[in-house]
Amino acid sequence: MRHSAVDDLVAKHVPENAYPEQWDTKGLREELKRILDLDLPVDEWAKEEGIADEELLSRIERRADEHMAAKVAQWGADVMRYVEKSILLQTLDHLWREHLVMLEHLRQVIGLRGYGQRDPLNEYKAESFNLFEAMSAHLREAVSSQLMRVEIRAAPPLAATRPVPAARARNTSTAMGGSLRQTTERIVRWLSQSRLIVSSRRRSDFRSRWRARSARHR
Repeated sequence: MRHSAVDDLVAKHVPENAYPEQWDTKGLREELKRILDLDLPVDEWAKEEGIADEELLSRIERRADEHMAAKVAQWGADVMRYVEKSILLQTLDHLWREHLVMLEHLRQVIGLRGYGQRDPLNEYKAESFNLFEAMSAHLREAVSSQLMRVEIRAAPPLAATRPVPAARARNTSTAMGGSLRQTTERIVRWLSQSRLIVSSRRRSDFRSRWRARSARHR
């Protein structure tokens, strides 16, 4: 993908079968700095005798590969592979959503092409293909730009993490303990009240039966 982005940049500023004097070296150098964060002496390379566009392309790709190889050597292949996958998926998701919105807008207005004696279906196919090509080029450029600029920061070790203050820990435990204690007291109080109600009911039933029994013996 990175090489494809470089190919697009070179093809944009270096016309095919053109002499080095006709190359847009200034624009190419600015684009390389803006997109790939590479400051390369493209204008000096163009002045070399016998330089060709293939040689220019090869030099730019080699410098880009060296830049990424340094990141891989610093952080490891597995880490960089994970970073590349994450950036690719996030960028693709964002661009694909925009692409679907643009296709919906195109579908709503493509019928107007019929007034110009053109087939709306064929027009829609051509326009949607152009939109997809533009999205693909934007994806290559955006992912390559982010990967060339990405900086990975190692997480601090566990021992260096800031401990929870003792007062805060005590307050937290006290609050939790107080809440638990209050809940327990409410449950005990409710059970006690329930037992008292049951006991009072039992005493009342016992008194009623005793009075009825005494009345019969009289």
